[in-house]
Amino acid sequence: MHSEPGFPEKIAAACDLLERELDGALPVDTVPDIGDIALATALSWIAFRHIYPFADGRPRLSAWYTHFSQRPSMLATTLSGDTRD
Repeated sequence: MHSEPGFPEKIAAACDLLERELDGALPVDTVPDIGDIALATALSWIAFRHIYPFADGRPRLSAWYTHFSQRPSMLATTLSGDTRD
C-alpha cells in the first residue's frame, strides 16, 4: 500500500463513485474513448502494484475492468517485471 496519509481512502472513494456510475462492461463493438483508456490503465497500474484491492465489493467496476482487460490493446501491453516508480 501507498504510505501517503489518506491515499487509500481517496482511491476507495473514486472506485465507489465508478461503481455507482459505470453501466457495466463496454459492449464488444464499442470504441473506447480516452476516459475508458485512462481508467483501464490506471486500474491496471493499481492492480500491478498491489496498491489497492479496487475490485473487492465492486462488481460493476470489476466486470468493466475484466472485460476491458481482454481487449487486444490491453493484452499487448500488460505490465510485467520489476519497474521503478
